Amino acid sequence: MKKKLTIRECVLIMGLIPEQHNYLTLTELEALKKQLVFTEKENREYDIESKQAPDGRWYLTFNEESATGYTKEITIGARALAAIVEQLKKLDKSNMLDFRTIALYKKFVGGNKDGDSYK
Repeated sequence: MKKKLTIRECVLIMGLIPEQHNYLTLTELEALKKQLVFTEKENREYDIESKQAPDGRWYLTFNEESATGYTKEITIGARALAAIVEQLKKLDKSNMLDFRTIALYKKFVGGNKDGDSYK
């Protein structure tokens, strides 16, 4: 399945990728991670920078004005897609969706609660 993602969506998905899963799913997730990484040119063009918060966590910043209209097309395998959908549904069930992740939820799970729209 092909999806067009913004810079913010790429970053959010990277944070949703589980560290542990079965072999086949991890293989697809690894391929997905490689597609989500930004090139040196993209880093310069959109001022993408990695920064460390006072609590020690790392995060990315970018120039939202220059990134307007930017999309990266990725190909996501069925197992990787199911793993991302599973993570988004977990956020929903635990009331942890926020205004950043709701757009991803709609794009990957859909507006309906059963999540059938991603198939």
